[in-house]
Amino acid sequence: MIEGFNIKTTKLECVEIYQTKRRDYNTKWTFHIRSKTNLNLFIKSINFGLKRKRNKLLKVYNSFHDFEKSKTKRISTIVEKCREIENKLGYIMSKSLAKECRKSQGWAKQIIRELIKNNILKIKTKRWGIEGAKYIIVKRNS
Repeated sequence: MIEGFNIKTTKLECVEIYQTKRRDYNTKWTFHIRSKTNLNLFIKSINFGLKRKRNKLLKVYNSFHDFEKSKTKRISTIVEKCREIENKLGYIMSKSLAKECRKSQGWAKQIIRELIKNNILKIKTKRWGIEGAKYIIVKRNS
């Protein structure tokens, strides 16, 4: 039904099949709408019959936060912190990134893995004994 209105959703699944008082069968569905445009399409095309649910939907729409844009902003902020660390020390370590961002070292290791996967960082020296791995920013050809 939702695809007929060109609304892009994820995690569409039937969560419950139940019988009504009139012995009819109904289903409950859940899905995620990831962009404000798709949420707006949902409101215009489908909406809800119950005023309480319509008001909740409008509240969600008005307070909608685009996580993809904020993720991009976060990554650029983290890369900027990595540049500062590299300029200061000549390399980046999970410990120095965690300290600079005031986060846990586990968080920093996850971020570093993600940055390596996206070809933003590369390994300068591997971990050796108690000395952690050192990373550098990949130079871009401009």
